[in-house]
Amino acid sequence: MRVERDGEVVHTSSQTLEEKSGQGILGAVADCTWDTVPGEYVVFARADDGKWTQRTLTAPFESPPECVVVSVRYGGPTHVDPEDPLAVVVDDQCEEIDEFVGGCPEYR
Repeated sequence: MRVERDGEVVHTSSQTLEEKSGQGILGAVADCTWDTVPGEYVVFARADDGKWTQRTLTAPFESPPECVVVSVRYGGPTHVDPEDPLAVVVDDQCEEIDEFVGGCPEYR
């Protein structure tokens, strides 16, 4: 995973996930290393050495929210594309941030 703010890389990390168990894959949360600086944020994700999938964080909103939650999903019923199985999903869910392990403590 990579996070850019105004074109500058502010975070890079790799997560290793356990293989699928039952109906889902347990995820991982990236530690917040980019601070609470305003700017245009773009999240990039890829599986293994595949191609990068990206999403500008404010793209789905008419006006920028105070905080967003981003998840990267691999396949599944909402995103099935054999050529690019990753989806970077952006939601305005700050009220749910306490449910996540890791993340940005500034918003807790």
